[in-house]
Amino acid sequence: MQFSAQRRRIRAGLTPKSSITALLAVMLLSAGGIAACGNNSPTATASVAPSGSTSTAKASVAPSAPVSTAKPSVAPSGAVASKTPTSGATPAPSSAGSVDACALTSRTELTTIIGPSLLVGTKMPISGWMAGQCAWNGSSGGFIISVGTAASITAFSQPSVPDAKAELAAFKKSMSGQSGVKDVAGIGDGAVIGPIGIAAYKGGTYVQITNLGLTEVQVTAIIKLAVAHF
Repeated sequence: MQFSAQRRRIRAGLTPKSSITALLAVMLLSAGGIAACGNNSPTATASVAPSGSTSTAKASVAPSAPVSTAKPSVAPSGAVASKTPTSGATPAPSSAGSVDACALTSRTELTTIIGPSLLVGTKMPISGWMAGQCAWNGSSGGFIISVGTAASITAFSQPSVPDAKAELAAFKKSMSGQSGVKDVAGIGDGAVIGPIGIAAYKGGTYVQITNLGLTEVQVTAIIKLAVAHF
């Protein structure tokens, strides 16, 4: 190489000291040549991901459980439950046992008993053992007629008064201690008269007349008309 030729020329014309200096110069040139040769080698460039880059991959997330929109079964608001009558309550008689008490005595028949008096029959509200009730009013007196059937008496549910015969006994007992209370023969299956009126029964039907200013003869005749319709 050219470096070897240069070394020979330097050694031939220089002193020992100069030789050392020259040798150092040659070594520096050699180092420069080596460095120059090293610069020709390719430089590897590391592949680096850009700083701060953000991954675009998304995590797979299972859908949340659907929220049920079903509402609990509630009973409508304001709603009201059916009640069972309490013990001792007075149930109204069934429609099957209802009676038109005003139809048991006609105005024509009553005129023959009471006389030429303007009588007006008016249906009255019922309660207790009654299946029908009617009030008759006239210028010379009047009365209230109440009728109970086997169905209405049973619906009233009084253990001590289970039927029509027991109703008559209860009517008589209600006038206990009063004067003029007595049994009347020939009217249905039994009859009792007293200060407040007269009552009788026939089979399962009970009829009671409250006296409003009439005589015993008049109320007795009236109840006979009523019982004849049973």
